[in-house]
Amino acid sequence: MAIFLIVTGVLAMTINSWNASAFGLQNATVAALVERGTFALVDQVIPGFNLVEGTETFKFGKEVYPMKQPGPTILGAMVYYPLYKLGINYRNHFDYVSHLVTFGTSTIMMAIAAVLIFILGFAMTKAWKSAAAAALLFPLGTMIWPYAGVSHHDIYGIFFGLLSLTAYYFGEREKKLKYLGWAGFFATLTLFFTMLPLTLPLVLWILTAIENDRKKIIFLTLGMISGFVPTMIFNGLLFGNPLLPPNLAGKVSDTMPLLSLPNFLTKLWFYLVSPTTAMIFFSPVMFYGITGIMSIPKKDIWLKRLFIGLPVMQLIHISSMGTFGGYQYGPRYLLPILGCLALGLAMWLKEIHTRKVWVLFFLAAVYSVLVALLGAIQTVMYPIPGPFAPLVFVKQVMAGNLPVFRMWPVGVILTIGGLILFYQQAQKSNNK
Repeated sequence: MAIFLIVTGVLAMTINSWNASAFGLQNATVAALVERGTFALVDQVIPGFNLVEGTETFKFGKEVYPMKQPGPTILGAMVYYPLYKLGINYRNHFDYVSHLVTFGTSTIMMAIAAVLIFILGFAMTKAWKSAAAAALLFPLGTMIWPYAGVSHHDIYGIFFGLLSLTAYYFGEREKKLKYLGWAGFFATLTLFFTMLPLTLPLVLWILTAIENDRKKIIFLTLGMISGFVPTMIFNGLLFGNPLLPPNLAGKVSDTMPLLSLPNFLTKLWFYLVSPTTAMIFFSPVMFYGITGIMSIPKKDIWLKRLFIGLPVMQLIHISSMGTFGGYQYGPRYLLPILGCLALGLAMWLKEIHTRKVWVLFFLAAVYSVLVALLGAIQTVMYPIPGPFAPLVFVKQVMAGNLPVFRMWPVGVILTIGGLILFYQQAQKSNNK
């Protein structure tokens, strides 16, 4: 509960007006569904929203649709609906409504995700301090913090992906088939919200098939089929084909695999090496997780395969695409691997290290948190080509160029409450 309150509070404090206005498409889809009962976009459904075909919208039949999966719109609408019925809408309270929708979706989801990291980390290490540190650094020391300030589809993907990972871990560890069924369900349900973690179901299925246990394969497969049903229903109702997602309906191919070695190598450089875009230059603390993953003993070979297979397949997937997503505070397309790295970090933290190693880790952690904080108090909308983005944005912050943070009082109260509870729980744990 303490970790949930702390993360909820910190994320709430940095929800800001720049992201609210920059991500108008997300707000427009929510408003259209609640106010007009349609997934199609509506002109001026929120102030300043112009209905045009662009890079993120497409015309299908007589309507214009967002080039996005429908899940985020539905969850956002569940938060907005009671506000709308109370007379609080995007027209008379745009910032407040946008902030509340973000708080009720991305903020809460990432707070729960941090709790899942703690649960998994503690189950793997039996060390609550290591698990707690990894759980807090997972959202607050990575690009999750900036992106959690938006009702962002890839943030939703992290949440449902972690639900799948949690169910899979306990299904394997406790030999419970129903958990594997839930793992399969959440793995494909993730695709109802974002197509980014497309390889998640594939990796889970392959690793389960390697075990050659027919019952496990059946339960996982049935779960995956069930989880894919909402996507098929949506595609069938709107586009006439259950296997036709919005990006293909819009005939956009930039997220489709390219059989191009130069593109593949360029993307690997972008994600792993380039000083202006590679994740290690934004969140170096997470890379301690690689050492933790490699230290998993042979008796847990299935877990080692899982934590290696998921990041590697994600990297292959995104390096095969023509596009690369935002990267101001770390490459967005690597968001799905952060759960594995955070759990590897929990394992690393449990080990004994020299004082010099701990100092280096502390510096990496502080740097990672500062970069994430910088992103959270600016905006994640536009990539900055050329220079290292944090250096550009830190100048804006120092000049006082900041958005409005309307949720900060709520965030402060939640954070203080979480810190008090964390202290009390830590005292109890130390006295045992």
